[in-house]
Amino acid sequence: MPIQILEESPRRIKLLAKGYPLAVLNAIRRASFELVPKMAVDFIAVDRNDSTLFNEVLAHRLAMIPLTSEEALERYAPPEACGDCTPEEAEAEKCSHEGKPCYVRLFLDASADGKQVIVYSGDLKTEDPDVRPAVDAIPVVPLIGEQRVKVTAYARLGRGREHAKWMPATVAVVMPILKGVSVKETLCGAECQKECAEKCPEALKMEGGKLELKEGTTLSMLMYCIEYVCEGKGIRPVFEEDQYVLEVETDGSLSARRTLVEAARAVAEKLNALKTHLQSAEG
Repeated sequence: MPIQILEESPRRIKLLAKGYPLAVLNAIRRASFELVPKMAVDFIAVDRNDSTLFNEVLAHRLAMIPLTSEEALERYAPPEACGDCTPEEAEAEKCSHEGKPCYVRLFLDASADGKQVIVYSGDLKTEDPDVRPAVDAIPVVPLIGEQRVKVTAYARLGRGREHAKWMPATVAVVMPILKGVSVKETLCGAECQKECAEKCPEALKMEGGKLELKEGTTLSMLMYCIEYVCEGKGIRPVFEEDQYVLEVETDGSLSARRTLVEAARAVAEKLNALKTHLQSAEG
């Protein structure tokens, strides 16, 4: 069953999938949010915080900064192995699984030095260059005068089903391929169709006495014409059979391609687990 890459960049990928059930593509879409692991700050140790933000707010802001995780997926222990590690164990470097560490430390030490400054994500220093802020220009905390912030942040692998900070995908959609329009002529005859095409020339046209789509018309454009310009009147979109566009965008922690691969792997593992369970139940 063919898959064609329509567009691809490090943070965005757009695929045309033919012959795949919608349920499978939707499972991959959901897995890109919930099941693909990535690094994110789990907790912080505060040495000093003179800012206007409470420690909890500062911890939340640091946790929501996307951290590069491409290499971390192989080098750090999986979420299920480290989810029960306590902060005390992490600080004492006692969290590991099969020789792989659970946590990586990032350090923030910033002061205003008598000025008014904004501390950004790029000011975070890391002990592992493979785990660093994916974007340097995210504001973290304002400082003024003699204020200073000094914290150690501990990041680990996690999955989006645990918390949104571990979601690598920011957008994941499955869209049908628009083929044309169908018209119920008892509700919208020739004059009605002609009037509809005249009112919505960006999306519709008359061809051979019938209402047709214009090339490049998107589903949102067509639905606007149907619902608000033509007021329904028996006009409906027609889609290509078993053809869908799957589009994924990420926050930079993982590439879009890697996110899709890991999502598909997670779905396959769940299906294999279900198959094994059913086979053992039969036996």
